[in-house]
Amino acid sequence: GISLVSTMMKETSQQQRERVNMSELILATQCGSTDTGSGLVSNPVLGIAADQLIAKGGAVILGETGSLYGAAGLLAKRAVSKSVGSKLLEITDILE
Repeated sequence: GISLVSTMMKETSQQQRERVNMSELILATQCGSTDTGSGLVSNPVLGIAADQLIAKGGAVILGETGSLYGAAGLLAKRAVSKSVGSKLLEITDILE
């Protein structure tokens, strides 16, 4: 593990920053743990960032579908199309 991280650090230190359009970015999310802070601060802030990225043409990937229970209907209403919203509800029904 340490050798791999060392190699990755060397490679990333040689990379140069470059400007890109927000539409080229993809934000992937994954819950590290659930506590009071995540509900009060982390998740709302991440939601705002996701909304802003999507408004600029970017994309967001939700990495933990188990967290959608109870909220799938809200997300489906905000989907890019009714078809995508319906598919989201279909998938969460299967996973429940």
